[in-house]
Amino acid sequence: MSEAKIYPALATFQQKVPKIDLDGEVQTKAYKFKYATLANILDKTKTAMDEAKMGVTQFVAKDVLVTRVFSSEDGSFIESQIPIPVGGDPKNVGGSITNFRRYCLTAMLGIAGEEDKDAPEAAPRRR
Repeated sequence: MSEAKIYPALATFQQKVPKIDLDGEVQTKAYKFKYATLANILDKTKTAMDEAKMGVTQFVAKDVLVTRVFSSEDGSFIESQIPIPVGGDPKNVGGSITNFRRYCLTAMLGIAGEEDKDAPEAAPRRR
């Protein structure tokens, strides 16, 4: 299928989407960072996606998470697939799926969903 309308829709979306609040935080002894929760990302992008006439679906097919961003006008889409860990503790698998959903969604939509710890201001200063 052609990707005819999804790229213009994605460009429109990126102009309309508001800044995504970093409403989650991870803190361990080694590091601390903020991120946008999946629920927050979905909530903040809903209106801009509707205005851009696009949608998103995410599903697990066997051991792969599929993320599809599509045009509601002609059905054209872009898709990402990433293997997910299976087996073991269901809570850990579920947590992995949620994290992969966040990462894939923000990457495909071209939005920031977490602090940029690789940015120059986050790096230690040299003396």
